[in-house]
Amino acid sequence: MPKLGSMTGEAFPKRFPINSIENGELRLVGEEKAQNTARYNESPLLSVKNLVTRFDTKKDFWGRVTHRVHAVEKVSFDIYPGETLALVGESGSGKSTIGRTIQQLQAATSGEISFEGNPFYNMSKEDQQKLRQEIQYIFQDPLASLDPRKTIGFSIAEPIKTHKLIQGEANIQKRVHESLRTCRIDGRTR
Repeated sequence: MPKLGSMTGEAFPKRFPINSIENGELRLVGEEKAQNTARYNESPLLSVKNLVTRFDTKKDFWGRVTHRVHAVEKVSFDIYPGETLALVGESGSGKSTIGRTIQQLQAATSGEISFEGNPFYNMSKEDQQKLRQEIQYIFQDPLASLDPRKTIGFSIAEPIKTHKLIQGEANIQKRVHESLRTCRIDGRTR
């Protein structure tokens, strides 16, 4: 597993070798289908420069910080139009913290984050809300992505309501039913 930042300057992500089913030899998967959809001649959509995120964990009697977790230290990357980025690392290496910090769900200690050239620190709350509609995360644990106490229908409707994508409860429910039908989920299980 390469260290974060060790592939800076590489034109393409490196492929991980796997064992062939036929003979057990290591081979690179997907070489025959490799294609570059990223448009590096354009400005980056998302730019992260020297991102640092730390958590204060313990304070003394007078409220002074005595212990701090360095969750993310000086992480930098750009994502260009058409490019896909996967953050890969060991448990506790800061992947989720990077995602939460980009989404502004966790405050950065220092560093710069910009979307389409606009620094986050200049964005209004309304612009930050719009940005959250543009960024898609795929979480490493699919079972933790849905709240087991909520129905599937509720989980589909929640972002529609949060981002005000559709107006009116009847229209929202119609969209939820369409989504369930598209995924072939029985309406009784929603």
